[in-house]
Amino acid sequence: MPSIFDGLEKLITEHGSAAILRERVALARERYDALEAEYSQLKAEHAALATELKKEREAANRLRNLASKGREQLNEDQEKILVHLSKVHGYTVAGRVSQHTGISMLKTEYHLKELRDEKYLDTPMVIRSDEPRNYKLGHRGREYLINHGLVE
Repeated sequence: MPSIFDGLEKLITEHGSAAILRERVALARERYDALEAEYSQLKAEHAALATELKKEREAANRLRNLASKGREQLNEDQEKILVHLSKVHGYTVAGRVSQHTGISMLKTEYHLKELRDEKYLDTPMVIRSDEPRNYKLGHRGREYLINHGLVE
């Protein structure tokens, strides 16, 4: 591969310049070759580090996702409701949940709606609006109870 110094060296040789200039060109060529080698090495290191960084970022994202699942925290009343529903077979209504948990009806209805909206509970489709809504523990609710050690 022709170097940027080839033309300069030829010019010096043809015009009979001093040996000092030839030595300086040789030194410049050595430095240039050393810099090219270092550049190639740094370029390879950069590519390896970029790949490693990408893998580390993916691992960090996976850990963040796992940590966020474990960190979700419901309030005490919501946990009481989930624990109660874990003991009920099938569906139950808000009045029974309120009665068994000792939580006021107003709070029970509020928490049941919140838990339903966040997919902790399953509810059948309501056909008539005058019928009370039925609730049962959903998969996410079971997962919460297990992950937080609230059931055996």
